[in-house]
Amino acid sequence: MKRLRYLIFLIILVSSFLFQAPVPQASAQSNLSIVINSIILNENEKELSYNIYFTIVDRITGRAMPNIQIKSSSLELLEEKQLVETIVKKPESPYYISLVLDASGSMLGAQSALQDAATSAIRNAPSGTQFTVLSFNEQIQQLSTFADSVERTINAIKKVKPESGKGTCLFDAAYKAVELLTETPPGRRSVVLFTDGRDELSNGNPCSKYTFDQVISLATQNDVRIPINTIGLGTAAINESELTAIANYSGGFSAIGSESELSNLFAEIMDSLQAQWLGSGFVYPQAGIHTAVFRVDLEDGSTLSSQFSFDTNRSYNIPAQTPKILLESIQFDRENNLYDVSLNIENTKILKSLDFSIWEKQGGVKILGTRYTYPNDPNPYKVSASGLMLDVDYVLVISGYDSQNNPILNQNQGTALLEHEFKYNPNSQGALIEISSVAIPKDLRLTITNSDPQNRIAVYEGWLINESNNTQLSDSIFTVNGLNEDDTIFVPMSNIPNGKYTVILQALDTNGQILSRTEYNGIVYSAPKLGFFKKIGAGIQENPIILIAIVVIIIVFIAFLVINYQKNKQTTGTPALQADHIITPVTFNKSKSNEVPVVRTEFLSINNLASSNANTPSKGLRAIQAAQLSQNKMDKNFNTQVDVPEFQPIPPSQKPALAHIIVEKSNNTKLEGQKIAINNFPFTIGRNTQNDCIIDDNMISKFHAEITYDPSQQKFYIKDKGSTNGTWIKGKRIPSDHLIYIGQDQIIRFGTSTQIIFKLSIL
Repeated sequence: MKRLRYLIFLIILVSSFLFQAPVPQASAQSNLSIVINSIILNENEKELSYNIYFTIVDRITGRAMPNIQIKSSSLELLEEKQLVETIVKKPESPYYISLVLDASGSMLGAQSALQDAATSAIRNAPSGTQFTVLSFNEQIQQLSTFADSVERTINAIKKVKPESGKGTCLFDAAYKAVELLTETPPGRRSVVLFTDGRDELSNGNPCSKYTFDQVISLATQNDVRIPINTIGLGTAAINESELTAIANYSGGFSAIGSESELSNLFAEIMDSLQAQWLGSGFVYPQAGIHTAVFRVDLEDGSTLSSQFSFDTNRSYNIPAQTPKILLESIQFDRENNLYDVSLNIENTKILKSLDFSIWEKQGGVKILGTRYTYPNDPNPYKVSASGLMLDVDYVLVISGYDSQNNPILNQNQGTALLEHEFKYNPNSQGALIEISSVAIPKDLRLTITNSDPQNRIAVYEGWLINESNNTQLSDSIFTVNGLNEDDTIFVPMSNIPNGKYTVILQALDTNGQILSRTEYNGIVYSAPKLGFFKKIGAGIQENPIILIAIVVIIIVFIAFLVINYQKNKQTTGTPALQADHIITPVTFNKSKSNEVPVVRTEFLSINNLASSNANTPSKGLRAIQAAQLSQNKMDKNFNTQVDVPEFQPIPPSQKPALAHIIVEKSNNTKLEGQKIAINNFPFTIGRNTQNDCIIDDNMISKFHAEITYDPSQQKFYIKDKGSTNGTWIKGKRIPSDHLIYIGQDQIIRFGTSTQIIFKLSIL
């Protein structure tokens, strides 16, 4: 009986993992993320233009996803609630790449494999890429200047000659590579750095005059922003965490592998460069520090986002938006031989008059035109049908004019704000529909008020508009052949995520001609949560192979019980439990729920789990989201019985910090020069003793500010907690309760006198 209960528990446990998500979209959304490679801002006369170079990656593996289908994109300024459309396309400008190759003594045995792998990668680089090649040991040599000649670059690679006994000045080489790229056009610039070791001389002392912090500081300056992609040859000497951190903090990728995998490692880095996208647009901020959210909507319905901060020196006026005109209905008045045109008009600030003109669809001849002032003349507008011929196809064109009688242009620089095709038939009467109420018991129920005296409506069709980004949901299109008995239409919502929507509804005749159109906005929808057994049923229906997997698990478990029972029958007495075989639960001491437990020993232990040989490096592209990868793997082992010494919990006091702050100035001079490690998140700062960083300064609030870390984006942010004297960056006070991005060597002032420097720590 006990075993039967255990079997039932096992089935439920396995099922709970298999059916965590009710719909496939959720997993698609959670498994992808945006990596912003670089951002270019230009302060123009009338607007601030932006170019965001980004890559979509698998959140778990860190691999770039080159075949993602992007539907739309936007940029939102949080403080000003300004949302603008972003145009996304593949970049056309040439790539500039500094290829940096290790020529230290340890590379003597791998020289041929390195040259072959690098040569193959050059041939598969993005078209038009300009390379410069550098080799380094204790000296740095630039073997070729930037050029788009493949053969010239390959010849430079062949000149890389490792020297016996020479050390590895890794940081100096990286710094030089970034310096060379600062002289090239901003945008598509990147370092690809290969090494088999760490920054040290043959005697173990540091080799470089530059430090890790200085390299990251140069690569992440606002006017530079150059990703450093790192490739590591897995040897005992390599510092894998250091290479991952360089890529992580600079917005690049990292790949670690064995000598036989070098070609694949170089290819993966080049694939990540090929997978890059460019998002461009204009915003109109006020002077100061701003928090922006960059969003990308995918064709599968999921939305990805990344947050960053920027600073502007001037303020911009937001231009008036182009009026948006929707045709609610068009009714023919037979007695007066005219059309009553009912419009829904938005963004009317610059609109002063409307022009209605009717054109022949085939010949393109203008038949008549009527001008109305806005908003003085009544809506619906009356448009004469004089001169129209029976059963001929026409187009009603509506244009707008400003106060200077200048035509208002649409997004395509044309003058038509609305076009509607119709056939002139004075013997028919139009139809009018209206959504009188909306209910959401499960699906969306629309109650329709219908005026259709000649029963011309043959079908209703509609869709949903996401009000957060004003885009249509591809999965929301519906068509019904008529109303229910209670004058309702049911709109299925099974594949619709949570959000605020506008429903669009059109009535069509048998020829597909639109008779009437209406909309209902402000619909707030929350997807119902499926119960456990409904999740199982939905999961099996979505993927029947899961049912087979459950059956196999049950059969295997029953076989295990039978074998175990046979063994127990052959044993008498109570066996002694040997102390060295006791497996104890591994638990993690989390002082705060958002703490990111990423330390070097934990990251390396993941590789040990992936291979029986502890000295064999893991394959493939190392996730640039190293912190998130480590977190995910640890979560899977959380509070479960595993015999893995590398995963034993490390007390918080012993955990290496992700970052630290240095107190540069303070009223309390005893604090000056102190280095304070940031181990927990959120990391709180203030006078109260409950803070992580206690600063005894009367100009600082009790709970002044906090530093947080986003593991999915690998970024740090600071938030002022409503302090009296403020938190200041670059001499400007940041807004309260907003996350502001901070990077290497960021100077932050609390109140009037305490000033710190934010530093990134090597993992």
